[in-house]
Formats: sequence, structure tokens, C-alpha cells
Amino acid sequence: MSETTKPDSENKSSKSLKCNVKNMILLQQALQKDVLSTWPLKKPFSSLRDLHLDKNNFWSVIKHENNERLQKTAEKVLQGKPVNVVVYGGSNTAGGGLQEDEKSIKGRFPIILQSWWDSVITPATGSRLNIKIIGIGGTSSSYYQFCYKVYLHHNNIDLVILDSSVNDRVALRFKNSTNINQSLPLEQFTRQLLTDHNNPAVMFVNFFLAMRRGCFNLINLGQSLVSNQYNITTFDLRNLACEFKSGMFHITAKTAKYLTKDKIHMSLLGHAQTTFMIIQVIRKSIRRLLNDSHVLTNKTIYDCTATSNVSIHEPIPPPKYIKPTSSVIKNPLCWTGLAPDKKYMIRNTLKVSVLKRKGFDYTENVPILAPRYRGIPYRTDCFSCWCGTKNGSEITFSFEAPDNSSVSIVTRSNHDSGELEVWLDNDIEKRIRIYPKTRNRQTVVVAVAAGVTSGNHTLTVRITKDGNIPVVGIAVGE
Repeated sequence: MSETTKPDSENKSSKSLKCNVKNMILLQQALQKDVLSTWPLKKPFSSLRDLHLDKNNFWSVIKHENNERLQKTAEKVLQGKPVNVVVYGGSNTAGGGLQEDEKSIKGRFPIILQSWWDSVITPATGSRLNIKIIGIGGTSSSYYQFCYKVYLHHNNIDLVILDSSVNDRVALRFKNSTNINQSLPLEQFTRQLLTDHNNPAVMFVNFFLAMRRGCFNLINLGQSLVSNQYNITTFDLRNLACEFKSGMFHITAKTAKYLTKDKIHMSLLGHAQTTFMIIQVIRKSIRRLLNDSHVLTNKTIYDCTATSNVSIHEPIPPPKYIKPTSSVIKNPLCWTGLAPDKKYMIRNTLKVSVLKRKGFDYTENVPILAPRYRGIPYRTDCFSCWCGTKNGSEITFSFEAPDNSSVSIVTRSNHDSGELEVWLDNDIEKRIRIYPKTRNRQTVVVAVAAGVTSGNHTLTVRITKDGNIPVVGIAVGE
């Protein structure tokens, strides 16, 4: 794929784009209403005080709220066209913690955003918000940089929201980690999104981990350089929940309000604040376009882009962390069993077959978080895998790879994980040993080989210590 953006297909000609003035007036009136009076959380959060916000402090948490990609999305609102959004994330996006604290996962930030849009934007202009939520517990940009496309059923994406800041940071802990700089997978993923033919806007939603040493997320490891380089709209909840002192973010009594009872995931307050800030950015983009178009001064159909003429023409900046630039992933291929829901249709881009196996069996729809109580709506994220448990178990996969590509294996970590070794083709002397055991359930991506030649290849996995070893995916990066 070209490293420069292509003109938006909706802006190829100079033909004016028309808007209905009546709808624009309705839209302006709708946007003047207090967000907290029009969203579904009116009962717990009916005022800024309830949200622990004031009119000024939340804007300091938002970076790069102005960019032409968001303006292009706002233009579709004025035209009454559907806006397609994809949210990629981990357990917070999947509803982690909310399922027990709130007895529901409807308080996730994408669900709140959808409800607000349905009650405010759609009645005014007819523009519908189509949100696809890809929330898979413990999953980071290390995985999505290769596999994000398998979850897309069409290519007309207008906005992508990434909730990977916590898991990107956690991924650093694994032995044999192939990404010492955890901002590197995020940059690879971001560049692929920005070079998509539809020129989508991208947002980073940064939740945080509360640890004894303080509050941490990927910003500790250089994410700001990525968001600054590519002008990515970024929300850092840590600025509201933790106290910055002596160069670090420290836990305070207020921090507990942002955490669920498991002390790992974001509470309803954290999701509500995040949604509120996303809504403010969207409202600001739409209002700016309304003001630029002067549409409200007319009583007939009017050119709603007369002065703004939104189009994407800036080239993608050079990489910040990816060295050399030839290492930029342009054509990721993926075979995976990770899913946000067992009913979700995954469209794998890498064809994989099993040549031989001993001690491995195929298992479907393993819940990432097993239900603890009956009658409570639980998370739906799950995985299917070729799974083994015994030392000496072995499985060999076959697949086609393009020239000069990388090959990675995807597995899951847990407290009962075993150990494994992996090698490409017959090159057992260059086998990679992986030790995925950890307290948390995480998706682990480990590079097995680079500079792979085109043609058919095999990948062999052997368990070297008893314990659960699920092979949930194989990724090829070109």
C-alpha cells in the first residue's frame, strides 16, 4: 500500500455537496443541548460534578482534537450519511470489571457513545453511527498490527478508536519479547490505519494501570511521540485520576473511583468520562464545519462544504520508531481464533493447514473470562485454538508467505501456562523458546523469523513443560 494518502473518493470531483438547511438547524439546536441531559447515564452522572470534571480540566486531557480527518467525518454527519466506527481494544473495551460491579457491560464507552448519537445526531440529520466493537481481553497492538483486518467486513471506516495503551505496556513483561519498544507495534498499526483508502480518523483512548509505584500506561514508553508525529486525537484518563508529582503519576484517594472492584479495570466513571470527552471532540468538529459552511444563513439547499472543502491531502509523516523504513508493515496476513464474540465472523487473510499433530486438539469458543455467577450478563470475548498441555506434544502448520516477510506465533498466557519452543521449516537450531506463564490472561505475540522467502513454509510448535498452550494464531507481515 502506498505510504501517502489517497484522495477521498467522496471528494474526487469539485461538485458541491448539498445539505438540507432544516436538518442543519436541527443539528445546531441538538448540539446546543447539555450532553449530560441527552446521554444514557443521566441517573449516575447528571452534572459535571458527578463526573468529577469542570469546564476546563477535561480539555487538558485531550491532545490534537483538531485534525482534517475528524472534519471529514463531521462532513458525513452534515450530509446525513452513516458514520462507521471500529473500536479495537482489550478487556476494558470488552467490559472487564463492569460485568460484576454494574451487573452489565452496557456501560462501555462505545455503547454510551452509540446511545448519545442515536438520540442527538440521527434525529437531526439522519446520520447513523455504526459501531463495531472488537474487545478481546489482554490484547495489544502487537496482535492488532497483523490481524485487525480479519474483523472488518467492509473497508469504509471513518473513525478508529484504539484502547491498547494498558496492554501495549503489559506486553513488555514477557520474556523473549520481540518489541522492546512497545510504541513500535502501535506505530505499525497506526500507519496501516492512516493509509487506508478511506482515510479514517484515529483516536487513542488511554486508560491506565494502578500499581504500587503509580499510574502507568503506554505514555510512559513513548506513545506521545507517535500521537504527536501523526496528529492523533488522544485522551489520557490518568491526568484526571492520578496526581502528577516529581515526574510521576501517583495514586491518590480519588484514583479508586476510576477502578472496578478487581482494581484492574476502568469503572463506570472512567468509561463515562472517556465518552464525555469523545463527544466533546465530535461536537467541536461538527460545529466548526457548520460555522465554516455558513449553511445556517440560508433558507434553501446550500453547499455545506463551500468554505471547508474537507479533503485529506497531507502525506503520512515518516516513521518515528520504525527503523529502517523498509520494516513498515504494508500487507499483514493473519490466521486467528481470537474473537470479540463466538458469533463473530472472522475473515482470515492467511490460509493455514495442519500437517501433523501429537497431543494437540482443536477447541472452540474458550471464554477469556469464565462466568462466576449465573444470571449476570458476562463478556463475550473468546478464542478457538489448537491446544496442548503435555510436555512433548507437537503440531506443525503449513502456510504460504510472501517474499521478505516476518512470521510470528500468537498464543495466550495464564497462571497455568506451560512452556514451548517454535521454529520455522526445518530450522530447529534457530528455535524460539517462549515462557508465557503470568498472573494475567494476555495475548502473546512472538516473532519466529524475519526475511522469510516467498513460498510454502511450516511452523512447528513443541511443548517443553506441562501446562496449557493454546495456539490461537499465526501472523505474517510483509
